[in-house]
Amino acid sequence: MDQAILEKEALKLTPAERAVLADILLSSLDDESTRQNEAAWGAFL
Repeated sequence: MDQAILEKEALKLTPAERAVLADILLSSLDDESTRQNEAAWGAFL
């Protein structure tokens, strides 16, 4: 599936649904990337 199509469809989701999707996608990354992303999100929040 084309990335632009995925983005367009994802943006149709509610904010809560997008948050769940983002969490799933981040969890699919390797451990180091996950730790870096969680640290970045923690700094953002």
